[in-house]
Amino acid sequence: DMADRNLTPIIASHNLRELEDICDHVGLLHKGGILLSRELDDMKLNIHKLQCVLQPGMSAEDLVALDKLNVEQRGSLITLVVRGTREEVEAIMASYNPVFFECIPLSLEEIFISETEVAGYDIKKLLRENVKRRAWAIALAVLGFFFSLPINLALTMENAIKTKFWRYNDYEQLIFAEGISEAEKLAKILEIKTQIVLDSVKFGNGLIAFLMIVAAVVIGVSSFSYLHNRRKVDFYHSIPVRREILFAVQYVGGFLIVALAYLVNLGILMVVSCAYQVPLSSVLGTAMAGWLLNLLFFLLMYAVVSIAMI
Repeated sequence: DMADRNLTPIIASHNLRELEDICDHVGLLHKGGILLSRELDDMKLNIHKLQCVLQPGMSAEDLVALDKLNVEQRGSLITLVVRGTREEVEAIMASYNPVFFECIPLSLEEIFISETEVAGYDIKKLLRENVKRRAWAIALAVLGFFFSLPINLALTMENAIKTKFWRYNDYEQLIFAEGISEAEKLAKILEIKTQIVLDSVKFGNGLIAFLMIVAAVVIGVSSFSYLHNRRKVDFYHSIPVRREILFAVQYVGGFLIVALAYLVNLGILMVVSCAYQVPLSSVLGTAMAGWLLNLLFFLLMYAVVSIAMI
């Protein structure tokens, strides 16, 4: 009926696999403009994936006659996405006398990724969108570390002072004998205060370990829950970014949320400890070591949750 009326249907979709099955002319939009527009068959005939093993001493950089869009190498196997007809590509490749090569047609999704990568897809935009989507996780991480580090230290320190450091003096109130100088009293109090701060920041703090486990579960689930939703999978896989990069953005983004939230609140804790006359130099090294070791523990838990989600 549409053909009889001389009409052309236009379909806008992120599902490239679906478009490949029903369309005969395709246009790719990128950054508000048309990146390319041509017949689907012509598009497929003029861009190919090439897998090859070159002669010893040669690299992909030596294939200067090929119009390369993308190059990847795993061991001796080089995978290229190149422009040109199959005959042209095979003739050029044969002239280099490779050990092995094979020319493979690309899907529309692979063409889309290759073309937009050459045009320069804005990875920063993807990172910004990832941060916006998980703003709730950022807020939760900041609040969790805020109450677990500086607030917990302040409450612990106030309670210790009110009980005359009973818990930190073999469960006896700190009462000085007569004849003890004021300097000795202050030194003893400072020693106990320093120990309280060190207990709060060192690796092995049960509260921080528990927080890391909870963070790994929450961040891991929020990072890869889209893999269990068909619509979200189609959307994310339609973004002109290789899936390895998309995975890396999700994974690294989750790690940075926890690492930065932890580091910021660790800085606030340092300010609180200074307010209680604890020298920064006496606790900074332990605090940074605890930060690194706790993050390694988080990465282990995060990897386990991510693998479970994938």
